[in-house]
Amino acid sequence: MNKLLSIVAFSVATYIFAVCACAAVPDTPVITIEPEQTVKTGHGTIETKAVQQGQPAKLLYLNDRTYTLKRTFCIINGDARVNIIRVWLPSITDWESQKIVSPPTADLASTSSQIDSFTGTSQDFWEFKSKPVPGSSLSFTQQYTVEVFQVKLNSQDPVTVEYDRSNPEYEMYTRSGKLIESDNQAIVSNARKLAGNESSPCRIARLYYEYVNDYMNYQQIDGIGGAVFALKNGYGECGDYAALFVALCRASGIPARPVVGRWALPENGSYHVWAEFYLQDVGWVPVDPSFGPKNNTDTFGNLDNNLIVFNKAYDISLQPKPQWISPSGDLLQTYYWEFWCNSGNSQSVTVDLVYDSYDTE
Repeated sequence: MNKLLSIVAFSVATYIFAVCACAAVPDTPVITIEPEQTVKTGHGTIETKAVQQGQPAKLLYLNDRTYTLKRTFCIINGDARVNIIRVWLPSITDWESQKIVSPPTADLASTSSQIDSFTGTSQDFWEFKSKPVPGSSLSFTQQYTVEVFQVKLNSQDPVTVEYDRSNPEYEMYTRSGKLIESDNQAIVSNARKLAGNESSPCRIARLYYEYVNDYMNYQQIDGIGGAVFALKNGYGECGDYAALFVALCRASGIPARPVVGRWALPENGSYHVWAEFYLQDVGWVPVDPSFGPKNNTDTFGNLDNNLIVFNKAYDISLQPKPQWISPSGDLLQTYYWEFWCNSGNSQSVTVDLVYDSYDTE
């Protein structure tokens, strides 16, 4: 029995590590915003706003697109007597830049769903006992209809106000953490050097965005390295670009967080990670440091409507708590799973997750 457990644990750990990697993405063109746009407000009315400089900052939500996204998770059992299989997937929920148009459908309901009210992170969990039997498979499908907005900061040099440092969220999004090591001396030193005498949080964030985009080179790695890894090596995946940007912001007292998701349409790519920083009384400003001046584009305060958000955090606690794998996931982007088998070939139990999506308009 102990031998079987060690085999299973090794198999799971190896697989989980592999699926945490963020897939490479093509150079997707960023939508260009004209000086005047039609804007959908939170009240459902339409108004026209001009994109100017030196005015009070405001986030505009533009050019909505609706997507249907379907994902299928499959478990294949070659020759093992499975006792239990447990699966965690990120839920797709409402965020500032996206709205669930209609309740999601599933041909097999999840065992439970959990949401962290503080971070907004949501996850679905399934537990299967004594199945699938040897020589069979088990699958389930979820379908979402999601309305996605382009997000545009109305000024590249806006008037900003001081942060409310007494707000618990300010403390949360400026503290150091796993993969976002904003208290690391090298991170702190670089943040100070790059900011210089600048005092505007928006201009400082812009300096960090341009630095990360210019300094980093995209290279696939196993999983995610984090901010210190990115600063030390100068390469990584999109999650590492985001981690370094977020850590630099936090080191300067600017609230920031990663955004974990995927491209809405398969022709644009698969999984992706970008970032946001917070401006007081304005909201979370999107930034994608993987795409910037080095790529002849500008995503600072300018996120297109081609991305689906899963969650906005790293190092997420899996709920309910796993029994055999790590209790937290560096990236809740693809899936996590664990299983226990009584006998047979544990390595013959495999899983797969497939996404299919299309523009409904």
